[in-house]
Amino acid sequence: QVRSMKAANIRQDAKSAVLELLAVTFDEQEAPAGNIHLEFAGGGTIMLEVDCIEVQLADLGAAWSTPNKPAHDLS
Repeated sequence: QVRSMKAANIRQDAKSAVLELLAVTFDEQEAPAGNIHLEFAGGGTIMLEVDCIEVQLADLGAAWSTPNKPAHDLS
């Protein structure tokens, strides 16, 4: 149901890179159509222009520990 996709600040040549998804928002245009915005750590964004939303999420692997802790501006 995706009409178009736009990406900004995402290295599309880094195929094995991991993106940390921070937020998903939806801007309704003409119901049920609209734009889905995916916001990633580091400032990357993907915008999907969709006819409607039909979503299924799945975790692709086990969790792993890291010494890094995100520090995002929440204002």
